[in-house]
Formats: sequence, C-alpha cells, structure tokens
Amino acid sequence: MRQTTDNNSNLESKLQLLENYLDQLEAQMIRAQRLASMGTMTAILAHEFNNILTPIVSYAKYALSRDDPELHRKALERAYHNGCEATEICRQILSFARGEDTQADCNVADVVHSTLKCLTRKPEKDNIKLVLELDDKLTASIQPSLLQQVLYNLILNARNAMLGREGVLKILAKRQNNYAYIQVADTGKGIPDDIIEKIFDPFFSTKPAPSESDSEKEGSGLGLAMSKHIIEKAGGTIDVTSQLGKGTTFTIILPQEGNSK
Repeated sequence: MRQTTDNNSNLESKLQLLENYLDQLEAQMIRAQRLASMGTMTAILAHEFNNILTPIVSYAKYALSRDDPELHRKALERAYHNGCEATEICRQILSFARGEDTQADCNVADVVHSTLKCLTRKPEKDNIKLVLELDDKLTASIQPSLLQQVLYNLILNARNAMLGREGVLKILAKRQNNYAYIQVADTGKGIPDDIIEKIFDPFFSTKPAPSESDSEKEGSGLGLAMSKHIIEKAGGTIDVTSQLGKGTTFTIILPQEGNSK
C-alpha cells in the first residue's frame, strides 16, 4: 500500500513538472510569434523612422548654416516634436515585444489604440480608411498584451489584403450579452472557400515567397494559429467569414470579468 502511494506521488510530481514545462514552452512560443509578427513590419518601421529623422537632420543642417536665432529655435522645435514621436513609437514597440503585463483583464479600446500605434504607419498612407467603433468602457478577461498580439496579427493581415487598392479597415468593439464582442473587418481580396478552413492551422500561410521588392517578410504561418490558441485559452472564441473580392471579417468573443463561457 505504501509503495502504491509513493508511486502515485512520484507520478503526480512528474506530471506537475511536465505541466510546468509545457507552460514554459507555450509562453516561449507566444513570445516568438509576437517577435515574428513584428519582423514582418521591419521595412515599414525603418521607412517611418527615416521619415521622422530626415526632417530633423535637414532642418538642423540648414539652421547651422545660418546665423538666425529664430531659425535655430524652429529647428529645435522640429527636433523635439519628431524626437517625441520616435520615442513614443519605441515605447509602444518595446512594450509589445516584451508582453510582460500580468493584468487579468483589459480595456479593449485602450488595447486597440496601443496596437495601432505599434504599426507606426497610418493606414491612410496605404489608401486604407480606418473606421473605429469602440465602446470606451468595454473590458475583456484577457491580458492586454495577449489581446494586443491577436489584434496586431489581424490588422497586419487586413492591411496586407488591401495593399495596392483602396480599402476600409473597420474595428468594432462592443458589449453583447455580457461578453466583449470584437470585430476586425477589411474590404480586401477575401479568402477562397477551399482555404478558409485551414487558416487557423499551424504553419499555414497564403503569403508567397518574398522577393527583393517586397516591403514585408514572409509570414511564419503561426499568427492565426497562436491567435486562436490565445483567445480560446482566455475562454473565448474567434471565427472568420469572407467573400472573394469583398473582404474578410474576424469576430472575437471574450468573457468579461466574473463571466466565463
């Protein structure tokens, strides 16, 4: 009897160690996918930072060639303004990359806005109209950094589907039946019927191999798979509907504090 008890104890200990190990692997996988998502935007990040820094350098160089206190003041103002903009971009990117918050719930509108800041490039620059319909008081029972990671992936996909054409990116967040209801919709090329059932599969990607002219890197095929995992672990659901030539809509439903599915 004693031996049976000891064997059970050892088994429970091993199972606990295995569970802890799997939790660590999961956390590492989520972080790796977060960094991979940021990697797809490296070219755009470099371009946007160049847009911020070039006026600073040009204005400063011109001001230094003139003995004009007013011109010097304007050059400093331009440097200060653009420097603050670059600092805010860096802060948002570092916060996203680390994903170290421990909050059990979040304000959805705040997460949407912080996610858009991480993109650095405004949708309007790509002929994409941004429409936000957000309940400023809506909360969801999920860590802010995890919801941000999901939204980042969905917005990147939406942007990619509309590049080269005029489009509309609509993000909606409202309370519905005591749950947080979030939609990310685009008017892009849509997803074919024979593919849509596979888009949440790990390593599945519809992006072609990158060429030298591509502004973004090829996707890892983990963005939507990890997004689905994150949302379901938080007790929610994520679904997609799409029409070729008309666009795609991702719908997320998440429990709110004190409400579980």
